[in-house]
Amino acid sequence: MIIPEQKIQIFISSACGDEPEKQKYNFVREALKTLIESTGFAKVYVFESEGAATTSAGQHYTFALEDCDVCIFLIDNSDGVPLGVQKEIDTAKKHGIKSLFYFCDQSSKEETPLQKSLKGAQYAKSETIHDFKDLIKSGAIDLINDLVMIYKHYCKGRLTWHEESLTEQSADISNVELSIYSDSIAQKDVLTNIDACIEYFTKLILELSYDEVKKTGNIDQLCADFLPVLFEGATINEDSLGLLLLEIEKHQTTQHFTVTKKRYEAIRAYYSGDQKACINKLDEALQIAKQNCLSEWLIKDILIDLRNQDLFLQESRNTYSLNQKYQKELDNSQSLLYYPLLDRLDSNYYEGIIKQAIKYKTETPGTVTFGHGLGVHIKSLTGIYVLAMYNGSLTHLQLLYKRIKLIAFYCATRYSDWNIKKILLKTTIIDGKQKEVDGIIRCFGDLLSKMNENDAYEIYSFSNNRPIAHKRFISKLNAFRITCYYMDDERFSFVWSELYELISKWIEDKNSVTVIGYEIFPTLEGSYLRISQNQLIDIICNCIHNNKRRFYDEIFKLIRKCVSLDEASPENVANLLEVIINIVRNPDERIHIHSLEAALFTLRKKHRELTEELDKIIADEMPDFYNSTYRLETTAEEKTDMPDFLKSYITQVQKDNEEQGKNGTFFGRGNQPHITIKNILQQSTAKFSNELIDSAFEVSSETLLRKNQTIEVKIDAIELLVYLLKSQSSVQERNKNKIIELLSSKPQVEKAQAIITNLNETNLKFSALLLYNCLGEDITVGLLNTLVDIGDDTLSNRKASVAFLNYLEANNSPVPDIQLEHIILQQAIEWCVESDLNIRWNAVQILFLLLRNIENKNVVCNQLVKLMDKDNVYIKNKILRNIHLLKDIDFETFKYIVQKASVDTNYVVRKVVNEIQVELGLLE
Repeated sequence: MIIPEQKIQIFISSACGDEPEKQKYNFVREALKTLIESTGFAKVYVFESEGAATTSAGQHYTFALEDCDVCIFLIDNSDGVPLGVQKEIDTAKKHGIKSLFYFCDQSSKEETPLQKSLKGAQYAKSETIHDFKDLIKSGAIDLINDLVMIYKHYCKGRLTWHEESLTEQSADISNVELSIYSDSIAQKDVLTNIDACIEYFTKLILELSYDEVKKTGNIDQLCADFLPVLFEGATINEDSLGLLLLEIEKHQTTQHFTVTKKRYEAIRAYYSGDQKACINKLDEALQIAKQNCLSEWLIKDILIDLRNQDLFLQESRNTYSLNQKYQKELDNSQSLLYYPLLDRLDSNYYEGIIKQAIKYKTETPGTVTFGHGLGVHIKSLTGIYVLAMYNGSLTHLQLLYKRIKLIAFYCATRYSDWNIKKILLKTTIIDGKQKEVDGIIRCFGDLLSKMNENDAYEIYSFSNNRPIAHKRFISKLNAFRITCYYMDDERFSFVWSELYELISKWIEDKNSVTVIGYEIFPTLEGSYLRISQNQLIDIICNCIHNNKRRFYDEIFKLIRKCVSLDEASPENVANLLEVIINIVRNPDERIHIHSLEAALFTLRKKHRELTEELDKIIADEMPDFYNSTYRLETTAEEKTDMPDFLKSYITQVQKDNEEQGKNGTFFGRGNQPHITIKNILQQSTAKFSNELIDSAFEVSSETLLRKNQTIEVKIDAIELLVYLLKSQSSVQERNKNKIIELLSSKPQVEKAQAIITNLNETNLKFSALLLYNCLGEDITVGLLNTLVDIGDDTLSNRKASVAFLNYLEANNSPVPDIQLEHIILQQAIEWCVESDLNIRWNAVQILFLLLRNIENKNVVCNQLVKLMDKDNVYIKNKILRNIHLLKDIDFETFKYIVQKASVDTNYVVRKVVNEIQVELGLLE
């Protein structure tokens, strides 16, 4: 037999153990291993067949799984999917490992939730076996057939290796002509023998290693030695850096090298965290360059370094100059800024990635490509780095993170590789822009579904690569906000202790860096479920005691969203209430805190017994607020108060109908009176007279009949009318005349003013169609046409999902119109893959409401399983909070979702599912 040098690594996963009922799995696994290995082209990993090892059992099979090429999963329908197998399935999906799934229905014909979720064009084909022993033969034959099929497709030209075109190759830095620059930027061999640095960047971005570094030189090796300082938090090796300078000296003129040497002193200071020394050294380099009349590009490169470092220093001192001297000197220059060769490489880098992205987007759907063709881009990136090191350009060293982020983003949109997405998140966090980090999370939802405890700590640790102290603190906060719920208890405790100490010092420092504060409070909001309430309250109280007034709005948002007095010590509760009372008593303080009122009524609603004193002080100090919004939210006398509030909001709607557009004047309200009326009717325990309900119906109808009303207000009015018609059976009969008027005035109903909004009349028509349906009309064709017009516009789909949700929530009955129900179901499934969290959130709730019709069970359950597999913590928890609705409808799916959640990598998901199990009596 001919034995190939390289073998395919196979991992077999199934239930295992010494129990009698598990012996069938052990037998099949061992037999399948023997049969596959007899072919000579594969090596099979079966845990029980392995010898002793220094790693733990868990690490042993996890590493083997991550390193394998193909995974074979063996599942008996009667046994379901054990926790260990589920973890292995999740790992295989996370790392994009090709997998073969076999389900045996010998003892149970009922498909498992996992089997149902694997159906679809984008999933690998699974196989159902009718006799457990047949798994041996099927597993081996299917693997061979799969390999043969792939090779046949390759021979037919259906699968191709991506090869760099001549155009791409021409961008290679080895072909860049260097001699045209009179400045002698760098000798050609400096940029042609850089394989050591290329290998480092390839491993960093793609997690691939060269078999052999062929083209290298002293500068290449010494530059590669410096890369861990940039990306691994390593300290500078002075000996290696000294040798690098000696090599550079051989290539540069004496005057040029004198400047480069001084710039390296600045680099040493920068990566040691001494910004002031860094600026001083750069200033010295600038003066030397000017005195020796060195090239304009070099002087400007130093000026850019100085400008950037000076801005960082000013930011750390909370001082901002409108007349920055280094920028002024750059602006006053008579020539455009141009960095020879490096700008060429930079241009090639960006242009190459954009061209490849366009090519990927425009190629035919049937094209399958092997290889990535990223080598040319990594070479350009490496050339930029080597040139930056060659000239001591600090700014271009810092810009490496942005350049890596670009190529990682492109790769993440095209490939499922986990490491690429991880480096994308790391480099985005290093930039320290919270909105951009959140955007990446939104764009790549599986970042939060695939992350585990090791990934979380690795991402957090990467933030240590920022040398500037306050920038590093910001990156740590950003990283912690994203990863805190994925860390194991030990690492979380270590990291939070470090951050808590830094936050406490920031609070107590009278000259603390302001920009840090804008990251602290979102971080606390994003991690409060794992933070001690006593520590959270200490932070809040200390901020107020230390007069951090700039952040009072953020502080009271924290109080509203995150504080739970029941979980804090009596001492901390007393301290918090005392500082709040002091602010309420001080009109000069409270007038500037926009989030104060919401925090006050939230505390009262959640902790009535603890807030009696605070309640009295609010009544004395803020009587207008106390008798309006506060009483609406907190009253214990609903039977007497709620009808009065309902009347007041009906009066407000009536007045708005009369005033809107009068004399050409349009206005908007901070509140939504129609929605408030709906919430009062929906949530209050008070009894409302038919007269009052009819008044609400009448004024909302008048809103629709007014041509000068705005789109948003009319959509709100329709939401209220739909609720009234579906929840109050006699409303339609009592308001016949108004309904006739509405149906005879559809053009007026669907026409409105678009004042400061991205909505249009298509959105209004969509909502109006649901109203017409409540009034007995067939809207199927009109609804389909309107959905086509809405298309993929995010805001429009948000509004549409809210409209469907309101329609379904208004009563507890199935949708009477089966065609409308099918449209809603189809749309909800499409919304489940939207990037917008609000749309997916609404879609999940819609799916649960559609379970009122048992015929929707299979479709809905299958979709919920898929969401639990790939969506983020918010959607998973939304599913878990509704999971009780599945218990009596599909118990197998209910069990499977609970099981998946119990081994989820996110702390909050595990916490929530544990609470759900306790509530449902599933745990003792």
